[in-house]
Amino acid sequence: MKNIPLFLYSLLLIICLPLLALKCENVDPASKEELLSKEWKVSQVLITNIPDQSMDYSGYRRRFDAGGNYTFTNVPGTILTGTWEFDSNKQNLILDKNTSKPQTVRVVVLDANNLELEFIVVNYKMDQHLVVYKMVL
Repeated sequence: MKNIPLFLYSLLLIICLPLLALKCENVDPASKEELLSKEWKVSQVLITNIPDQSMDYSGYRRRFDAGGNYTFTNVPGTILTGTWEFDSNKQNLILDKNTSKPQTVRVVVLDANNLELEFIVVNYKMDQHLVVYKMVL
């Protein structure tokens, strides 16, 4: 008789664990646009996994509007505008898709308070560097 509660607990775990796993899945792709559509403050920039301390990024902002437009504000007062959209997997952003210089940016982290984007930059020596922008609200 003492085994009945243990059996019930085991059965409850077998039933509930898959439901909990479903609850903890990644963000619904449809709501990624809503999560992204805010103004983000750049908190840190990494270049090839090393924090970039050559510039003060505290005034840098990245705004993604729900309509698919972006505004990137850099200090001192440099403003870039363009368009954005998610790729079909909702894993990457495509910036300025219908221009001569579209750019694909990988979304590493996107939640209610954090955004992390990474992309490759090629310098004048043709060296490639992985750049990571870590952002907060």
